[in-house]
Amino acid sequence: MTSEEHQSLANVYALIGRLWLSEVDLDLLQQLAATAQHDSLLRDSFAVDESMLQPAGVEMLAVEYCSLFIGPKNHLPPYQSVWEAGQLQSETVASMNRFAEILDAPDIVDGSTMSDHVGYQLQLMGLVHQRASFQRSDELLELGQLFFSRHLCWQQPLLRSVIQRSGVGFYGSLATLTGELVDSEATFAGS
Repeated sequence: MTSEEHQSLANVYALIGRLWLSEVDLDLLQQLAATAQHDSLLRDSFAVDESMLQPAGVEMLAVEYCSLFIGPKNHLPPYQSVWEAGQLQSETVASMNRFAEILDAPDIVDGSTMSDHVGYQLQLMGLVHQRASFQRSDELLELGQLFFSRHLCWQQPLLRSVIQRSGVGFYGSLATLTGELVDSEATFAGS
């Protein structure tokens, strides 16, 4: 993989991670709309129409985000430990914090007790690709493969559930894009 490909993947991981971490605001939607004009992946994945760029559209997306991922009931917690162990703050959180420490990226998980959030995981994988864009080493490649196998391979049940609930909406598109990214990375990583 070339340095440019690593940097491109780093950017995609960072963006997708941000979209998972909190609801979108008007500025981010405007950036997505502008970027999608020049990026076929985003254009095909996130159809940001004029109605979304209005206050009511932003509010609708915020409500959808909250009902999907925050609750108060029947939500889909975007945490690896919940999907794997049925509760928050398991060994998965400790593992995420260790990876953040190894990558010298405590600002990504920010000491969070909920660092196994899918958004943080995607952002850390983006950091691995960013580093790989200018630093080639077997250690970094092994670290990326280990991180991927421990923290990105769990997501399919969450993604399927989001797609079922959201359909072809914004967050359903986010789940589809996330699944495609993780699947392509699995193929590359040989996972």
